[in-house]
Amino acid sequence: MLTSYFRIFDLFKVKLKPFLYAVIVLTGAQCHIAIAQEKESPAYDRELYKPQFKPIEKTKVESGTELVIKLEASNKMKTTLYYSFSWDFGGVIDQEENLFKWTPGSEDTGIYPIIFTAKDPVTGQETNQPAIVEIIERRYEPSLKVISSSKSLKGFITLDELEEFALIIQASDRNQKERLYLDYFINNKPKLHLPNATFEVNDRRATFIWRPDNDQAKQRTFNITFQVRDETDLISRISYQVLVNDIDHPPVFRNPTKDYYIDEGKQLTFSVKATDQDDDAIFYDIQTPDIKRGDFSFNHQTGKFQWMPDFSYAKAKTQYDLVFSASDGMLTDFDTISIRVDPKNYPPKIEPMAEKVVKENTTLVIKLDVEDLNGNEDLILTAEAEFDGFEFDDEKGIFSWKPPFSFVNGFDKRKVTVKFTAFDGQAEDVERVTITVYDREDPEKLIKNYQANLRLAQDMDVRISEINRHLETKVKKKKFWNTFFDVSTVVLGAFTGVASSSLVGDSFRQTAAPIGSAMTTLIGLNAILDKEKDKPSELNWKMITLQTDLNRSTSAMMRKYGGEPSPEITDSSEFKKDLSEFERTVTSNEIEKDKLVVEYTKLKGN
Repeated sequence: MLTSYFRIFDLFKVKLKPFLYAVIVLTGAQCHIAIAQEKESPAYDRELYKPQFKPIEKTKVESGTELVIKLEASNKMKTTLYYSFSWDFGGVIDQEENLFKWTPGSEDTGIYPIIFTAKDPVTGQETNQPAIVEIIERRYEPSLKVISSSKSLKGFITLDELEEFALIIQASDRNQKERLYLDYFINNKPKLHLPNATFEVNDRRATFIWRPDNDQAKQRTFNITFQVRDETDLISRISYQVLVNDIDHPPVFRNPTKDYYIDEGKQLTFSVKATDQDDDAIFYDIQTPDIKRGDFSFNHQTGKFQWMPDFSYAKAKTQYDLVFSASDGMLTDFDTISIRVDPKNYPPKIEPMAEKVVKENTTLVIKLDVEDLNGNEDLILTAEAEFDGFEFDDEKGIFSWKPPFSFVNGFDKRKVTVKFTAFDGQAEDVERVTITVYDREDPEKLIKNYQANLRLAQDMDVRISEINRHLETKVKKKKFWNTFFDVSTVVLGAFTGVASSSLVGDSFRQTAAPIGSAMTTLIGLNAILDKEKDKPSELNWKMITLQTDLNRSTSAMMRKYGGEPSPEITDSSEFKKDLSEFERTVTSNEIEKDKLVVEYTKLKGN
């Protein structure tokens, strides 16, 4: 109901006066609150929880400025209340700070009602509080622009007596519909005008015309301030300091030379000269914003100026403008004299560098640090060396060189020299840098050597494994025959004992005789073979020992360096040491393998 009520009034708010609109809104809101309260069922304990809202005063803000409304409600039980609001323009409520916040835009100007609600979370009871918000158009400070067709409006303005001084004053304001009021005053007195000046205003434009008279010339200085004020009393001002010269007999500078040239470190001396028709004493002064007072001398009575510019002045700029003034105590004349300082040439300076160290096949980079006090010269940088293959960026002063693997050529290290030169067209500086190049083995060769030894070890492992398989077969066969002969010996002994016994007949003895002879022959053969029975086993054991030693070395290298170590790893002394030991192991194992192969070949032939 209340929402509909406010929407109806919102349709007519442009036609209602703000005060009447606010009264109607507040009255309607209170009626709605009363109706809502009548609908609630009275209860004593609920009454303790019912929120009580503190009235909210009418709030006025400019568009573009954040609107902040403090919401203050409480109940007798001191519970934490939850706030909400009802209207269609947006905004948020900070429930911790109990603040409603909204930033209106330029299109939101007007007077609006808003209903805030405080709700008790225990009983759900709500209390509404209406508020009126007025959004006004943002005010902007007006601006001024002053135009002169004959005078520079920068700094101090000088006029002669009876010289016409005409200005156009243009006012503007971002609030286009707002009326502006143009005016002027002098000497910081808002109501004081020049009696013989005209100031005509036409809407936002004014014309100021003034011809200073004799009395004003004797007064000499004026501060003229132009101002614009808008309907909200926002004001902008522009002020000018004006010096009026008495045209009777002002001093006049008679300087024959306006430009001087001097070399850095040389002394410049000249005098400024002014004349006065009344023969008044002239006081000279000087304005030198770019030259420190203690660095030059100036005589205020004679106008004599002396200056010896050093390098700091020659480096900062080449031309200095000095403003001289001549005053007779009443009137002043000004003259500007320019001094051009030619800087002395300083040779460039290359920052000295310590000895450089680099390994073969590693890039060495040297960055020249060159300082030229003159600063604006195009330096020519060069590099000369007793070797080839280097690169030099003569613009950035960067030297780079990658010595090849063959540079040291069999020695531990080699020292060479590079000559750097910086030339500014007149003078030069030379810096020589010693480079020590240390020997470095080719990583590719080291890697190939490492992989070759791995392959050789693997090939030996395959060959030894193959021989060991044959030897193990031979040992198994030998064990079989040894067992057979051992059993035969036992049987032969038993058979011989039975045959010689008186318990057997002659026929058994006759039959046993050839059997005993055959077995005796086998026993003799076994005796011959026994001489060779340990050779396969012994060779097999040697082969296994060799293979174990080889596999242990190979596995250790593979675990530590893999199948292909990186070039960085090959540079380490540890790798080179391990590779050297591994190579010796592989070589010695290969020699031992070749010996065992010879033995195996002989054993195999037998």
